[in-house]
Amino acid sequence: GWTTGYRGLICVIGLQARWVNLGFADGAGLPDPHGLLRGSGKRHRFVRLERPADLDRPGLGELVEAAVAAHPRPAR
Repeated sequence: GWTTGYRGLICVIGLQARWVNLGFADGAGLPDPHGLLRGSGKRHRFVRLERPADLDRPGLGELVEAAVAAHPRPAR
């Protein structure tokens, strides 16, 4: 994220025992044509990564790019 707190958050890495969740603060509003996002929160969604090869899944890079574009860097 660009700032501290949820307001400035772009994404978060959540470590689980058997996988890693790549969470998106405003994931509910992101385009997800590949159906990667999970969760039912009003804003937050996540992608479950179970193996290193999951980082190459189609659409994951686009999700990250869309999340960054949705949160432009604030002026200093």
